[in-house]
Amino acid sequence: MITSVLPLSARPGSEQAVDDLYAHLGVLDRSRAFPGCRGAVLLRTVEGSLAAGSATHVVIAEWDDEAAYAAWVADPWRNEVGAALAPLLDGDAAPRSGAVLGPVR
Repeated sequence: MITSVLPLSARPGSEQAVDDLYAHLGVLDRSRAFPGCRGAVLLRTVEGSLAAGSATHVVIAEWDDEAAYAAWVADPWRNEVGAALAPLLDGDAAPRSGAVLGPVR
């Protein structure tokens, strides 16, 4: 099992719009139904706790293995979501993929 961690930095004032986009498009439901996904959650920083330059949101998901996550990253629908998300984020585009973490042995 592996865990993907995808930090997102919303443009100032767009934090709620990121939440709304995820809900409207059913991103978490679709990822949870994707083969190999064991669960996914979208987290948002608590107001007043954001350090300068920090992510406003983090998507954390558990996957059977790296191949399952790679398949999700390559999914055309996910790329469409990234394009819709990009205008809401600081920077030029939505991140392609997150860090992949495995258990410490």
